[in-house]
Amino acid sequence: MRQHATHLEFVGRVDHQVKVRGFRIELGEIETVLGAHPAVSEAVVQVRAEGEAGRRLVGHVVPAGGSGDGHLARELRDFLAQRLPSYMVPAGFVFLDRLPRTPNGKIDRGRLPSAERLTVGSGDRVPPRDDTERRVARIVAGLLDLPAEEIGVHDNFFDIGGNSLLASRLAALLGKEFAIEASLRAVFEARTVEQLARYARTATAPPAVIPRAARTPFRPSASPR
Repeated sequence: MRQHATHLEFVGRVDHQVKVRGFRIELGEIETVLGAHPAVSEAVVQVRAEGEAGRRLVGHVVPAGGSGDGHLARELRDFLAQRLPSYMVPAGFVFLDRLPRTPNGKIDRGRLPSAERLTVGSGDRVPPRDDTERRVARIVAGLLDLPAEEIGVHDNFFDIGGNSLLASRLAALLGKEFAIEASLRAVFEARTVEQLARYARTATAPPAVIPRAARTPFRPSASPR
C-alpha cells in the first residue's frame, strides 16, 4: 500500500505483476473481479507463454455450481469485459474441482494445470460444418495453441487469444492454404471462423506474376555501305 497526499494506491506483489502485449497487468485485480461473479467459487489467473500465441492470460476457476463449460466461459469473459480493459480479459478458462494448495494452505500456482484443458467456447459451440470451415478452424487452433475441438465457427479470433501480430500470421496462412490474396484488413473485419471461411470462398487469387523477359544485348545494325 502506498500513501499519497490525497489517495491510497494498492500495489500488488511484484511476482503477480506481469507484462502482456506491452501492458503491465496486476493479476490480483483480475482475480478479484473474477471472484465477484456469482458462479465462481475461487479463481486464479496466470500468464502462459506457449507456441506462436505467445504470452496470454488464462483463468483457473473453481465453479460454484459444479463443472464449467463454454457457456460459463463466455459469461465470465463478458463479465470481465464490462469491468476491465480488453487486454486484462483472459483468452480462456481452465475449470477445476479445486485449486492445488501447498501444505500450509496457500494456492500452489506451480501445480496449476497447463492450458491444454482451456475452454474458450462461445456458449452453444457450433462445430465447423464443411471442409472450408474445418481448414480455417485448424489454422486458428494451431496459431492460438488451442485444441481444435474447442474452436466453434462463431468464436471471435481476438476474443480467444488473437492479436494484431497473430492476425498478420493468420492472413498469411489463409492465403497459402486457399491460394487467395488474404489481407490483414479482411482478418480484422471477418474475425470468426464462419466469416473467415466465407471470405476464403469468395476471395480472389493473387495476381499472376509475369516472368520478366531476359534482356538481350543491344547490337547496332550494320550501317549500309
